[in-house]
Amino acid sequence: MTTPVGETMDERTLDAFAEQTAQDLLTRHAPDCLHRHGLRGAIIRLARQGIEGHARLFQMRRGLDGNFHSPFPASVLPSASEPRSTGGGMTGDAPQAQEMLAAFASVGASHFDITFTDVAGAKVAFRRHRSLDQLRPVLFDLLQEAAARQHNVIVRPRPAGAFLVQLDDLDATAAARLRPVSFLVQRTSPSHYTAWVAVAEADADFARRLKKGSGADPTASGATRISGSWNFKEKYATAFPRVETVHARPSLVVTRAELEALGVVAPPEKTVPGPLPSRVTSRRLPRGFPSYQRCVHHAPAAGGDGRPDRSRADFAFCLLAIAWGWSIEETAARLLQESSKAQENGEAYALRTARNAAAALERRGGPRR
Repeated sequence: MTTPVGETMDERTLDAFAEQTAQDLLTRHAPDCLHRHGLRGAIIRLARQGIEGHARLFQMRRGLDGNFHSPFPASVLPSASEPRSTGGGMTGDAPQAQEMLAAFASVGASHFDITFTDVAGAKVAFRRHRSLDQLRPVLFDLLQEAAARQHNVIVRPRPAGAFLVQLDDLDATAAARLRPVSFLVQRTSPSHYTAWVAVAEADADFARRLKKGSGADPTASGATRISGSWNFKEKYATAFPRVETVHARPSLVVTRAELEALGVVAPPEKTVPGPLPSRVTSRRLPRGFPSYQRCVHHAPAAGGDGRPDRSRADFAFCLLAIAWGWSIEETAARLLQESSKAQENGEAYALRTARNAAAALERRGGPRR
């Protein structure tokens, strides 16, 4: 069904147009939708707002399909951050979300994995490798649907420049101390903050020392709730806090020397001589992680199509990492950075895999960390 721009439609025609358009989008573009289960209702609501609704509808469609060309001129398409009625209740803050994503893009992370979780922390949806340009036009509706369903919106930046370090679970004092070297600081709940630092020429060992020296959570996985969304956890059930950006300094990349001068980097650990466990490598001080790609390359096939078994690759990676001296928590955090399956299944999967690997090592006579 096609409707000329500028014509007034009666209620029956408008309803039919909205229903058909929703069905068309879901059928043709479902694999690319960020939040498929809420899209149909959003499209119908938008279409019923007349020409503005139609313009927004085509904007959403353009965001889901890069090859789609809207019949509306650019001047008709409203900004994703433009305020509009949502019918009351909790709403998201799209401008804050855009500011946060732009801050990541300014230090080289222009693509993101998106995970949606419920109040209990269970994953309800996942979308991989979305660009900032893809996210901008759908941010408002994405946040509104998540708020309506009490879903967390969690993003994992994919760095292509500086080494990004997530300093999570900080108090207000620690967060304030890190502001001069952070390109982004978020308040995720009334007493908890997350600082993001972009470091030139850093590595995993330096990131571990920075987390330790700053008092941050050593198991932070590199994923965070998007600013402007709500922190839906059972413990906050009476008053869910909004995730907010409290500091942003785009393009800030610092050096190791600057961080060390600030006094937030723990000194290198010294090797402590001791008896070597049987059947386990003699490396006691971790200097790096195993190659995840090699674990994938040597993993057995998962089925008749010959693709490697990702679960076996994840287990092998954890087995090697723990044998090399990394703790269970550090191994799980690294697995979340390396493994697409871990990213899709979340922290519980990564931690379970690392614990299973540690238990296997223990049975063989190796250390359990």
